Amino acid sequence: KGSSLRIDANIFSLTSNTSQRFRISTAIGMTWENYVWEDNIHLENNGDLITPVYPTETTYKKSKLMNFGLHIPIQIFFNFSRDFYLSAGVYGNWFFKQHCMVKNPKERYSIKGVNDLQGGLVANIGCNCFYVIGRYALTPIFKKGEGPKVAPCSIGIGVSIQELFNL
Repeated sequence: KGSSLRIDANIFSLTSNTSQRFRISTAIGMTWENYVWEDNIHLENNGDLITPVYPTETTYKKSKLMNFGLHIPIQIFFNFSRDFYLSAGVYGNWFFKQHCMVKNPKERYSIKGVNDLQGGLVANIGCNCFYVIGRYALTPIFKKGEGPKVAPCSIGIGVSIQELFNL
């Protein structure tokens, strides 16, 4: 339990307008995920297992896990009007950089057992260039048998720079 931040930036996108009402879209981009743990829990490799550690004395302010990698979504859009749409689809992530960090004092350390390949379901509801996005991961953050069984579910807001500036 804790807070998280996820930022996706699509670098290249491809859209197929099958009709005025439907379109299929895919993209390639980068994703950054930061999971911040409550109660100053931090993660440690304990042999082949990732375990949460509950400190008796706290010497730091924050503990988090960071993932960075490639993001590929595929979505089907249903346009109700020129400005309003719903979409649903799947996404895949390939994380090639992962580490944990504690702050105050700042210390980074690598962690083994994080799933490099993750994927899930995604849905958007949008108006013009702004949208609400929901994601449900079908793969857990950690590999089976190597850490706690945690699969993120998130709701957030987004801005389509392409739509905002009519690119």
